[in-house]
Amino acid sequence: MSTVRRWTSIDADSDRRLAVSVGAGRGIPFVWGHALQCSMRADEASGVFDWSGLAPTARVIRYDARAHGESCSELDPRGCAWESLARDMWRVADDCGAERPVLGGASMGCATAVWAAMQRPRRVAGLVLVIPPTAWELRPRQVRSYLMMARLVRIAGRLPFRAANAILGERVAGSPLQAIAREVVRGLATRDPRNVEAAFKGAALSDLPAIEDCARLRMPTLILAWRDDSAHPVSIATRLAEAMPKARLVVAENDIDVRRWPEDVRNFMASTGRK
Repeated sequence: MSTVRRWTSIDADSDRRLAVSVGAGRGIPFVWGHALQCSMRADEASGVFDWSGLAPTARVIRYDARAHGESCSELDPRGCAWESLARDMWRVADDCGAERPVLGGASMGCATAVWAAMQRPRRVAGLVLVIPPTAWELRPRQVRSYLMMARLVRIAGRLPFRAANAILGERVAGSPLQAIAREVVRGLATRDPRNVEAAFKGAALSDLPAIEDCARLRMPTLILAWRDDSAHPVSIATRLAEAMPKARLVVAENDIDVRRWPEDVRNFMASTGRK
């Protein structure tokens, strides 16, 4: 997929910027956010989030969140909280001239898109919510896990991830879930531990909007969930789909279904672009 690399400033008083990739498509803008501790590069390497087929119907705009990938450092966990990341998503959209985009993302990126839609609902043409994260009454347990990981990173730095990366080596991932996990570990083995810690703590500060607030989001929405992904419960995706008036839920039952996600998104983008 032909792309143009650019940078979006997040702070007028400093040189802090987000790394952005803009596809060559001429259709509806599609702003995509990656998962926690992932990046554009990890998305590409995993092969799961392959949006190259969207070019005829969408202009794909991807970026690395602050404290991730090639984007600027962020040591304050509040800067990595989902509502803050949602404001960054709008900064990227505005900088790329995406006046009325479809917003989407996986896990953290999914939550970012939901919060961005809450902030400016009239500007959102649609939502693509992939593997929605734990939320609401399930969130406290996940928060404890994030804080535990943050403490581990503070104490041990990159060492645990370097060890895991060495074990994985160049082993071919057998499933989409393994492919994503492998790329996350590879990234964690090289990133600044201070950014990793802040990102975990930022996630611990975060939750999805209340379900009754999500129900007020009336734009067309595609929700993609994964039966085998225990870290992203299908129950959360189901509740979102039941609450949001124009949402459609697709649950992947196996790896083949997951590999169809790009086709599902392409069809959704084509139908949204015609409206």
